[in-house]
Order: sequence, then C-alpha cells, then structure tokens
Amino acid sequence: MRGYLPANDRKVRARVGLATAIKRIVLAFFISIVAVPSYAADVGKIGVVDVHRLVAATGMGESAKASLRKIKKKMGKQPTKANAALEHLLFETLEEIPTFKDGKTVNIESLTEHEPLDFPGYKKAYACHIGHPEPVTLPRSIKANTICNLCYMGKTFTDTVREYRGKIINKEISIQDASIALEGEIRRIMKRAMTGRAPLKEYLGGPPMLTTYATGKKDGTRKKVCLSLQKFPYDEMAGVTGVPLAIATIMLIEGKITKKGILTPEESIDPIEFFNRLALYCDKKNAEDLLIWEIIDI
Repeated sequence: MRGYLPANDRKVRARVGLATAIKRIVLAFFISIVAVPSYAADVGKIGVVDVHRLVAATGMGESAKASLRKIKKKMGKQPTKANAALEHLLFETLEEIPTFKDGKTVNIESLTEHEPLDFPGYKKAYACHIGHPEPVTLPRSIKANTICNLCYMGKTFTDTVREYRGKIINKEISIQDASIALEGEIRRIMKRAMTGRAPLKEYLGGPPMLTTYATGKKDGTRKKVCLSLQKFPYDEMAGVTGVPLAIATIMLIEGKITKKGILTPEESIDPIEFFNRLALYCDKKNAEDLLIWEIIDI
C-alpha cells in the first residue's frame, strides 16, 4: 500500500527534533569535528578518532542566575496551571530509558546518577541520565563505544523531581498537578535565593546550559573535546525552541536541506550554516563567535 512506503521513497522530508535543534545541531557540528579529521582541519579544530564516549547534556549551571531574575515577579504566587517544560521533564523520568553502552543499546532507570559533568573552565556539576533520543539516534551518525544523554539540575532539585516521580508512579498525583507543585518548589527555592546565595551555591560557576563532549584518541593521545555556546536565543525556552525551528524551516524553503527521509537534525542540516544564522539571534557575528571550544589532553 502506498501509505506504507518509506518516507524517502515518497520523497518526504521530515525533520524530527527541530524543537530541540540547538542541542541536536551542536551535536551535528560536534560529530563533524570529532569524526571527520579533514573537516576538523578545515575549521581549525582537532579531530578525534576512535571515539570512546560521547555525552550530550543540558541543565542549570550559570543559567540559574538568569532564571532568578526572570522569576522575581512571580515569587510568592502559587502557579495554577501546568508548566509544559516541567511536564516534559517528568515524562522523561517515569520509565526505563535507552542509553548506548559498550556498543549496544541498554535500558536503565531514568535519573540514574552519572559521574559529575566536568566541562573545562567550570565547576563540576551533579549529573544523571534522563530520557531523550540522542542515545538512540546518534549511533547512526557516529561510531562510539558509549553515547548518553545527561541532565544537570543540581542534587537538591533532582531529588525533588525523584520524589514527584515516585508519587506519579504510585498514582498519588497526576503529571499535571506534579508539574504545578514542582514549579511551586522552584519559586520557593528562588525566593530563598533572593535573601542569600546558599540555595544557588550548587549552580553558580556550573557549566553552560547545554554542553557536549567526547573522549577519544588522536595520534595515540587521549583527548577530551568539549563544545557549548556563548549565548542562547532570547526569552529562554521560547527562543531556544522556536528560533531553531524557524531557522531550519527557512533553510528547507531555500533548498539548503536536500536529504529525504525521516531524519534528525544532525543527519540533515549543515551545522556551520545553522550556527552562522543562529548567532545573529544571540548577539554574535557567526558560528566561530558563538561556539565555546575546549580541547584538552587526558
């Protein structure tokens, strides 16, 4: 039946994950540099072959300070409707999640602890595994022994999320009500932070909001290659999700995206082109001005 033909046979172009395109195209750019030494040379970076571990991570590092400023006007008010981002976070924790370990996909419990996230130049951050597509889709783009997706949101807040996850699983509370309660917890933490630095202590000096790193070998030397962004689009979640989607849509209209099939951003979008465009929404000139690179021997 025609309705069951593969997307590429139907000449369909579908991009899965464009709402999280910054993260996915950071990975695309990263993969290009890490896995293709000739491409790495073209942009003046060091390619790494024999990748052992690739990590994608998002969280609350220095961005906690910006969140504090944004939430001042809401403090003292109890939220009355579910927060979509917190609902999404809770959904990511409710079941076992796939991760890529020792060359194969395995399931683990969401919020399983990982070693602290160590991004050069920043304080180490408490990190745990959380559900997201990267460990499933990235093995199609890069050969690595281990690929995982992490979240770093502080030990205190992670334990609070664990508490509400347990209540949802035990049917003591709905996801919608849990997200409302969780946002109330955040506002109380931020309110305490207004009178002292203690509640934010575990975040200050932490990694940028989105980070990616890989470990591997280059010319017999073990290296760690880390990538993040200097700035992100305006208006927090709206900008981080909406601007990449708009950029990718324009690139599709302009014929800059030509591959057909059900594809992730890292499989179909030129990362340099994307970041050159994204930079303009982040008060930066181009991709080189926007990206943070760290390459160290380990």
